[in-house]
Amino acid sequence: MQLRDTKWLANRLGISLSTVEKLRAENSEAIPAAITIGKTIRYGDTYVEWWLQRRMLITVMSYNHWLNEQIPLNNTAKEIQQKEDAKEIETSKVTATPRFYKAKASQNDQLNNTAKIQPTTRTTDHEH
Repeated sequence: MQLRDTKWLANRLGISLSTVEKLRAENSEAIPAAITIGKTIRYGDTYVEWWLQRRMLITVMSYNHWLNEQIPLNNTAKEIQQKEDAKEIETSKVTATPRFYKAKASQNDQLNNTAKIQPTTRTTDHEH
């Protein structure tokens, strides 16, 4: 769970920052409960998601029960993503020869080809 500021909550709920502050000052249930740390006011992102679901569906379970069900889903999603990332890395390994080695190989080929070519000398019938 991450703690978010009031601006994040306003964006998440789609309402203005001043409306969030007004509702919080009124202790309204129209916004999720805030966490106060010293003078800083924060909102737990998982709590906000649960609160939103509860507002949309009457049958949503308690926060603790809901959170316990969300954690295995998040872990499964992370494991799937890690496996996909590992596959992608495995399939994207470089198999090409680096340029330096290619250049060296072509130079060696040229040297070998010139060594194979023997100069041909023509002999005439007069030289025998």
